[in-house]
Amino acid sequence: MSERPAYVGVGVCSRTRALGRKNICPDCLADNGPPLVRSPLFHVSRNIELDHLFMFVEPNGQELSRLMDAGLTVTYRREHVGQGTANACFCFDNLFLELLWVTSEEEVTSPAILRTRLHERSRWRSRPTCPFGFAWRESDASRRSGIACWMFEPPYLPAGKQIEVATDGDDPAQPMLFTFPGSTPPTSWPADRRGALQHTAGFAGPCSTRQPHVRISQRGRPRN
Repeated sequence: MSERPAYVGVGVCSRTRALGRKNICPDCLADNGPPLVRSPLFHVSRNIELDHLFMFVEPNGQELSRLMDAGLTVTYRREHVGQGTANACFCFDNLFLELLWVTSEEEVTSPAILRTRLHERSRWRSRPTCPFGFAWRESDASRRSGIACWMFEPPYLPAGKQIEVATDGDDPAQPMLFTFPGSTPPTSWPADRRGALQHTAGFAGPCSTRQPHVRISQRGRPRN
């Protein structure tokens, strides 16, 4: 018997919520049949844009070297002091890819970080959790997305700076969905921060994020 993928429930429309997860409306599901789920961030509001995505890897794992071998350049690295993680980011014109890993078991399991389930997500190779996170930005701050969120105050950000995290991400088998206030695409960053982006690797211009689809298994793992 084949494994039935679970639907990503964050941000689906009110019609879908009324129907229940076994009956996804055509606007949320590509053809209302096979288990393909349109990314909820792109259905909730046309005001939403994909800002970046992260994937948990082993510390400085092989994914990092493989991307560099493919011609991509690390734009910047950062250690999240107090959160117990660090990253390496590859910036494109309109979004960036973040490889994320745990640096401190004590910090990543502390009460301030616990609800993010980052520790559980980092152990996706041995647990039924999802290693991915998707961050969105709103092109018009006056138009809210309508996604139910809780406010997260990362210790590594200035005091009072908060990140909105979708409540559906409380289930670590689903991707973590969140937003940074006032975020802008890398092309709008200062030149010394954005670097050369990935133009030398042949990625000039925006990466397409139109009508993306995600196949998620019940164990929260991506499927080909």
